[in-house]
Amino acid sequence: MDWHLFLNSEKFWVHFLSSKYYRGKPFSEATYSNTYSWLWKGILKCKDLVIKGTCFVVGDGLSIDLWKDPWIPNLQGFRPRLRGERRMDVNLVSDLILPLTNQWNIDKVSTLFEPADVPKILRIHFASSGRPGLLMWMATNSGEFSIQSAYSLD
Repeated sequence: MDWHLFLNSEKFWVHFLSSKYYRGKPFSEATYSNTYSWLWKGILKCKDLVIKGTCFVVGDGLSIDLWKDPWIPNLQGFRPRLRGERRMDVNLVSDLILPLTNQWNIDKVSTLFEPADVPKILRIHFASSGRPGLLMWMATNSGEFSIQSAYSLD
């Protein structure tokens, strides 16, 4: 269930739960309350495990929040470490991509992130041009979530 909520699936029950429990926010930011149903409390208990194994495949970078979303597959936690001050003009992964060449802006990446993270970012290849980022389950080769693979993360 959590996997479908993360994917923002078009299933009816996903729309129902999202409108009831985390309106207008991503599932990863859904919070817990004692007043919620037993079903929703159970789903939230699994949320952190799903977060731990989920990472975006970078497409055009327009839908991936640089600071909140997991997007670096070969980095623990899938998020970069900031080198200095956070720049307000850089918020999406697309802000690190040179638009004409569809290549990483090496100067910007090197300036923003810890030196150990830079080569890991630069090794990321973009998915098909013009496609949004796609969430992948990193504990399987196929990128599809499975209960069995979730046990390997715990």
